Amino acid sequence: MSDTASAADAPHGGPVEEHRLNPFRQRPAAAVGAGIFLSRITGLARDSAVAAFLGTNLLADAYFAAIKIPNIIRNLLGEGTLSASFVPVYSEALEKHGTSSDSPTRLASSVLGFVLTAAVLLSSLGVILAPWITILVM
Repeated sequence: MSDTASAADAPHGGPVEEHRLNPFRQRPAAAVGAGIFLSRITGLARDSAVAAFLGTNLLADAYFAAIKIPNIIRNLLGEGTLSASFVPVYSEALEKHGTSSDSPTRLASSVLGFVLTAAVLLSSLGVILAPWITILVM
């Protein structure tokens, strides 16, 4: 639409708004999408390699039991809640403060620090509780 469109052209008689995709929101969303796609492709290669080397025996069962919990955590943090909530907030910070500002960088650093700390703590807890976790998973 042009800038000279009248209010009658707009829905509900309000001002005409042009809906353009914001490049600050496109890039992070595209990066997350590309990361998820790459993760799916490498996961397919991993599963093919595991099937070729382990086949269908007890060793394969043990392997898949061992990766069950890390996969759940990856789904929650990498492809679920975290990415769905972080990308819009980060995009808004980039839009508001620009790439030259420290604010978006501090936000990303804080989130990364929190995720890494949580991953180390959960991994340590998993190692300590491994005997009991394996009973639950099997």
